[in-house]
Amino acid sequence: MSKPKTPLLSFRARGTIADSVTFQKRGQLTIARKKPIPKDPKSPAQLARRQVYRDAVAAWHALSPEEKEAWRGVCPGLTAYQCFMRSELKYVPPTPPPEEYTEEQTETQYDFPIYAGDITRIA
Repeated sequence: MSKPKTPLLSFRARGTIADSVTFQKRGQLTIARKKPIPKDPKSPAQLARRQVYRDAVAAWHALSPEEKEAWRGVCPGLTAYQCFMRSELKYVPPTPPPEEYTEEQTETQYDFPIYAGDITRIA
């Protein structure tokens, strides 16, 4: 819903009216335009990620009240649900290397630290 603080089409009108007109501020201008409708490409990657999210929500609902309570306070500033979802959604399985890699290419030895925090050298 739009929340005009001064007369409509004035400097401070923001928000949407009747799911048709949206008021936005761009720099010093207030712009009225048709409400954008986000695209939903339904790519395989997007559908897979949505399924991961659905599975995480189902896992939360499957927890007992005691298990849910155990998540409280684990992540400061987040609710138990937010903390659980964050931990469930954070893991992203690694993608396998392309098949054209050979065994020799994957066992490359470096004479410098691979990671910035690595202080040992591989010899």
